[in-house]
Amino acid sequence: MRPAVEPGRCGEHWDDCPRLAAGDRFDFACAGCGDCCRRRRDLVLSGYDLYRIARRLSLSPRIVAAAFCKSYLAPESCLPALRLTPDPKTGNCRFFEGSACAIHAARPLACALYPLGQSIDTVTAQTEYYVQTPLCGARAGEARTLQDYLQDSAVLDRAGVDARWAIVCTQLSHRLQAAGGADNPRFSAAVRRMERALYYDYELGDDFYPQFCQNIEILMPLLDRML
Repeated sequence: MRPAVEPGRCGEHWDDCPRLAAGDRFDFACAGCGDCCRRRRDLVLSGYDLYRIARRLSLSPRIVAAAFCKSYLAPESCLPALRLTPDPKTGNCRFFEGSACAIHAARPLACALYPLGQSIDTVTAQTEYYVQTPLCGARAGEARTLQDYLQDSAVLDRAGVDARWAIVCTQLSHRLQAAGGADNPRFSAAVRRMERALYYDYELGDDFYPQFCQNIEILMPLLDRML
């Protein structure tokens, strides 16, 4: 399993953080202070994260990525990736306005999870959750469970999409590396085509997941010919 990008600033390693089962008590509650949005690390976005933000802003995914993100090659996976970059003046999240998130209903997974981390087994799709010591928040003061927290944060509503994303990205990474990675003469062309399929070729009027599946169905035989 590989954990998702850590959304806090505590400096802990996920291997040192306790795992929580669905029925375990988890009484963290957001205090509305906005500290998790200030002077924070860049957030890595999935294609679904980008699509949700684009839909919220009524802008194409490519325009949102150009305006708010930095594209790069993830060193371990060799895959194209996107980071949501902070405001260059404040270091805060670009969508942090008036002590609140301007895109809260479409916030990235890492934000919805906070202060949790998530890892997905890319063979079984089993998901585990880790808890770090948060720098903000409050005790909920009630007998809430991890399952309750995930439901309230709408993480469970998207769990199937996130699991499929992790599985597909792992498959693509293995394919690139088996073909020699950056040493393959057609590596750059393959990565550009992957980037389109993963992040950009989406119509906002249609649901993400069917488009994602169709994009990958088209992409795989193309990669066979390219690599």
